[in-house]
Amino acid sequence: DPDSGAPWPALPAVVLALAGNAAVAAGFDGFAPDACLVNRYEPGARLTLHQDKDERDFAQPIVSVSLGVPAVFLFGGLKRKDPPRRLELVHGDVVARLPDLPDAAFDAVLHDPPRFGIAGELYSSEFYAQLARVLRPGGRLFHYTGTPNKLTTGRDVPNEVARRLRVEGFRTELRGDGVLAQKVAG
Repeated sequence: DPDSGAPWPALPAVVLALAGNAAVAAGFDGFAPDACLVNRYEPGARLTLHQDKDERDFAQPIVSVSLGVPAVFLFGGLKRKDPPRRLELVHGDVVARLPDLPDAAFDAVLHDPPRFGIAGELYSSEFYAQLARVLRPGGRLFHYTGTPNKLTTGRDVPNEVARRLRVEGFRTELRGDGVLAQKVAG
């Protein structure tokens, strides 16, 4: 902390897990976040296109998490003249919004649902079929599962999820705290 001279507090475990899982979904295995910037914006606020250059290693990803109000995120190109790509971030119920999304529109999905007992529809074959529909061939999905009930009932949620994803057209492997899946082409 530049004001007090004290070291910054450690990143919370939930932030480390979310950033790590998102990085795996984007193809950055072994990513270990070392910094976190929290911005709070009021509805209607704007942040202009800019470059972050404070990272120690530019080969590592920047994981952005947005909560709450809709926003437009601009991705600039590698050159100043490259036109920015617009990414609309929306807030809503994924089960309700997913059927309205276009086919093969996404390269990667990070799926971090609540536990099965309170959100079983987010673990269903129907939901996984919708994820397969919106992912481009070769697109990646990281499905956080954790290992609920492993010790108490012996239930193997990660392998159950992997099996259902394979039925819906994904290649799967258990990775970290979940399942890394890739949509099979064709």
